[in-house]
Order: sequence, then C-alpha cells, then structure tokens
Amino acid sequence: MRRFFLWLGLLFKRQLKSTAMICFLAGIVLFGIIFVKFPAFREAGENTVGLVVQGDDETARKTADRLLSGQYSASFYEYENAGELLAAIESGDASYGYVFDANFTRRLDAGNYKGCIKLYQGGSGVMSYMTNEIVFAEMFRVYGLNMAENYIMQEEMFSRVRSEAVEQVRLRYERYGEGSDTFHIDFETLEGSINTASDNVQGDALNTQENLTDGAEADIGADDGSASEKVRSSGMVFPLRGVLSVLVFLAGLYGGVWWLQDRNNGVFLVLPRRMRNAGRFLYAFVPTFLFAAAAELTMSITQTAVYPFEIVKMLLYVLAVTVFAGILTVIVPDEKIMVSSIPVFAAASLLFCPVFVNLTQAVPFVGYFARLLLPYYYLV
Repeated sequence: MRRFFLWLGLLFKRQLKSTAMICFLAGIVLFGIIFVKFPAFREAGENTVGLVVQGDDETARKTADRLLSGQYSASFYEYENAGELLAAIESGDASYGYVFDANFTRRLDAGNYKGCIKLYQGGSGVMSYMTNEIVFAEMFRVYGLNMAENYIMQEEMFSRVRSEAVEQVRLRYERYGEGSDTFHIDFETLEGSINTASDNVQGDALNTQENLTDGAEADIGADDGSASEKVRSSGMVFPLRGVLSVLVFLAGLYGGVWWLQDRNNGVFLVLPRRMRNAGRFLYAFVPTFLFAAAAELTMSITQTAVYPFEIVKMLLYVLAVTVFAGILTVIVPDEKIMVSSIPVFAAASLLFCPVFVNLTQAVPFVGYFARLLLPYYYLV
C-alpha cells in the first residue's frame, strides 16, 4: 500500500511539473472569471426565458414552478406581468417568454386550447421551438391526470366502472408521470382499445404568438430592475457546469492515453501485474482530480454550485470517470486509437448531453446516446 501511495504522489508531481497542465488548470479558472466579469461572454451562451402566470390558476402555477426548479438548456425566470416580460425582452435580459392565461385550467377542461399560452419573442425564435417542447412536457405532467379523468367521466364506455378506472389511472400516473418521456394512456376494453395521446394539444396551446418585431400590444409597466438583475447574476450557471463536466471527462481520457504511452515505452516492465493494472486507474485519476479541483474552484468563485452537495457529486463523478477511463484502456489498447477517440467523446458530450442544448426534450431517442456518456449523469 505504501508503494501504491508513493506512486500516486509521483504521478501528481509529474503532472504538476508540466507547463501545459498548469496552463490548462489556470485557464479553466480564468475562463470562469471572465465568464462572470464580462457580460459579452456570458450573454452569448445563455438562453433566458421569461414566465408570467396571470391570476392564481393552479395548473399554470404548478407548471411554472416545475420549469423554474428544473434544469434545462434554457434558464427560466418569472416576471410579474406581460409588460415586465416585454421590457425584459426589449432590453435583452430575456430571449422570449410565455404568458399563461388566467383561466388556464378552465380552458383546458373545455378543450379551448388556442391561445391559452402566449409566446412573446423579439428575435428569430429558433430556440423557442425546443423550449415549446419543455413547456408542454411540464404542463402535461401537471395536467395529464386531469385529462385522463375528464375523458373517463365523459365517455359512456366507462359508465359502469368510472371509479375503478379513475383509481387505476391515478396509480399508473403516479408511476409514469415523473418519467423522462411524454406518454400516452391505453384504455383496453372487450371491444378493442382506445388511445388518448397528448401530442395534439401542443399546437393549439402554443399557437398564439406575439412577436415584438411585429408590434405586439401590451402595456409595459414599471421595471424596477430586480428581475433583470436576477437574470444577469445567475443565468449562466448551467452552461458553465456543463462545459466543466466535459473537461473533467476528457481529462480522464487523457489519463488513459498517458498510461498507454508509458506502457508502450516499457515503463512498467519491472512492476508486478497487479501494480500495472492498478496503474490504469491511477493514471486516469490524477488528471481527472486536478481538473475537477480546478472546476470546483471555478464554480466556487463564480458561485454556480450549491455546496456541500456539489463536492459529493464531483467526487462521485471523478471516481466514475476514473473507472470509465481505466476500463477503456482495456477495450482500446492502442494509444493512437485512444487519442483519436477523445475528440469523438468531446463532440458527443457537447451534442447529446444537456450542456448548451437539451436535445432530448425535442428528440427523445437522443437520450439513449446521452446515457452512454458520463457528463449526462453529472448534469441531471
């Protein structure tokens, strides 16, 4: 065991003597500081979305609460009224926003979906197409049980078993309602089956769009700057954590390449097999830990993490990356192939994991690829 820790210490010393490693670690921290201090860098990567709940409608309130507390590629913030939201969009503090009607639940119950959510935007609106999926998904999780119950109460086919059917739907909804996918309910009867899908609601619910460039009508009220300041101070939290998680992941892969290089150069010839195999994980652990420490320092300075939970999560992430990189050196024993795989893992992590854009909200099958990458588990 003493030899094991001595070897670990020598590996840390070797890395810390590397000018390139020191520059990388310092660059991570410097990047985080620049990201916070200079708004031009911060605004380019964030997608801030405003929410307005008119009245005290329960469904609208619960949907907004889920959006505000969830982690998405977009950052959701609530405004007092449509006027304040429009002012935020015009000033650039919000990219666009959604306004929930005061009679939101009543209109959904009546099937009057058109215009129950209004979309206000000032730009091209490309990102809003993806956010529409997020808003609708959370709305359905809140209101989906009401839809199923209303359907049961209205359909004659359930006339003799309404209470039992409602109870069964509630049990199924509690089980599946918190899943990652939008779902449907199958009602099976002796005559056949009836499917009630949710997809046809979205088009009508969000089809009333107000665009500032076309002169949307709204009373712009007084803006005390509090909501705008909140956006400026915390809108960049999620993207920064996503980038740092990918860097830590790539550091572990670099450690695997480092081990393969030393093995091919005959560094381990005098070591017993057990020590050589342990070296796979030691080599992956050292750069992973160093990058993780730099990431934690960056998040601490920029106040983009919740402590002490963040420390525990990062330590588990470091262990996961270490094991992954060590096993990968067994699967990919050639250092050239291993080096070539790093850009692939980097691109896949940035594309499939919710770093900048959460594609799983719009394209559900992307989630299967994301689950093969460790940054996904750190970010969710």
